[in-house]
Amino acid sequence: MGEVVRVENLSFSYPNGRRALDSVSLSISQGEFVAVMGPSPSGKSTLVYALSGLIPHCVKGEIKGSVKVDGLDTREHPVAELAKRVGVILQDPEAQLLELRAVDEVALPLENLGVPAEEIRLRVGEALEMVGLRGYEERSPSELSGGEKQRLAIASVLALRPKVIVLDEPTANVDPPGTLQVYETLKRLNEEHGLTVIVVENKVEVARRYAKRAVLMEGGRVVADGEPSKVLRSDVLARLGLDARPARRPAKARAGSRGREVVRFEEVSFRYPDGTLALDHVDLTLREGEVVFLMGRNGSGKSTLVKHMNGLLKPSSGRVLVDGCDTRTCPTYRLSRIVGLVFQNPAHQIVGESVYDEIAMGLRHLGVGGDDVRREVARIARAFELEDKLDMIPEELSVGELKRLMIASIVAMRPKVLVLDEPMTGMTSAHSRRVLDTVLGMLGESSTIVVITHDPRLAFEYATRVVVMSRGRVVQDGSPEVLARCELLSSYLEVVPDVQVWRHNRDPQA
Repeated sequence: MGEVVRVENLSFSYPNGRRALDSVSLSISQGEFVAVMGPSPSGKSTLVYALSGLIPHCVKGEIKGSVKVDGLDTREHPVAELAKRVGVILQDPEAQLLELRAVDEVALPLENLGVPAEEIRLRVGEALEMVGLRGYEERSPSELSGGEKQRLAIASVLALRPKVIVLDEPTANVDPPGTLQVYETLKRLNEEHGLTVIVVENKVEVARRYAKRAVLMEGGRVVADGEPSKVLRSDVLARLGLDARPARRPAKARAGSRGREVVRFEEVSFRYPDGTLALDHVDLTLREGEVVFLMGRNGSGKSTLVKHMNGLLKPSSGRVLVDGCDTRTCPTYRLSRIVGLVFQNPAHQIVGESVYDEIAMGLRHLGVGGDDVRREVARIARAFELEDKLDMIPEELSVGELKRLMIASIVAMRPKVLVLDEPMTGMTSAHSRRVLDTVLGMLGESSTIVVITHDPRLAFEYATRVVVMSRGRVVQDGSPEVLARCELLSSYLEVVPDVQVWRHNRDPQA
């Protein structure tokens, strides 16, 4: 197969001077399936921007070297022209889904390019068929699961008939069944249609299962490149923080608690304005000292549930008590001091002009001032590995760094209850563990921590309790050992098979 992507001695620095790519060279042939992996930040997303032409046309900075896609130099051709050769899918599919119907979503890029109506109709049908969404034409993207949304985003790119598709952590916020849907679709497109697939992915098991080639990046450089079986060795993965070691209970993990009640859901139901029933008669009690992992498929009601804890949403029926206060009448400022919520997308929550300001803001709300603020910000920044980024603006951070900043800013306020909604997006497994260890150490044994995640390994390692939701209801609630034997978790084991060791024997001291 002929070469379809050539990157030669590519270096790129952002306007703040941070070098994201350092003399990167790659040659990718037509029909390859390549996984690009590495810690955050290592330059992976910047490489995606360069391959798509967003660098240099939209994302500014100092660039050296060259990128050619299907023979076109990205510096000399506009993004609209490059989009016909290389399609790009970002982490958050909702950022790319704009229309009210799936059929219109796929048609939109073709309409923007002036493709004739009959040709649009043919291409839309072809693209939906290729991703397994034929029959979804009239569905609203908002009604689709996470995996279906990503497949729809892929279809909208495929309608342009590119030779290359580049995906930046496409299943970061997608549940395991949806992850399998997305990757089985990519596998079929690669094998049956010869589509070149380049995917940024830090899920080692997924990369081993689907990619034919792995490219490892560190510090803006390519440090390894070859067959996954040869490149994804345990020693290399451990050094980069990508190790896929079997789940083990860390020394800092809590043993569990039967402390006093801090949150109680009593027969809570919630219906969105469009009529969607998101919570259906939920009864749930959270206690001091618990580390509760909230799991379930996309759309099961997890995020809706936790938004009731700090008053962002009010029950349609039933009630929520937080530290004895009914959220329907309790002032928002009081709830925000009790419950700290870190959203799934940190960009929706960041308001500070610098990393320092973001961490200091919560402290000032608590009445901390002067030198005490500076000392506390420095201490928290060190704990979350942000000490060298205090003067940076949040937009200059990687996704993983943004997540750590948002967690740090909420932890600074020392809430009684900390809720982390998909907190490990953009982080390696090693970094995820360090962040959780830091949170546990800083908040103390009496705090209650709620983590929404699709990662069963982290749940088995850190949770004192796992709550599984489905269709707005709590369907399982118990210890990780009990839920490891639950049929509802079988789909998780397809993506992270090594957690099956917990089915047979879990040594808390291992």
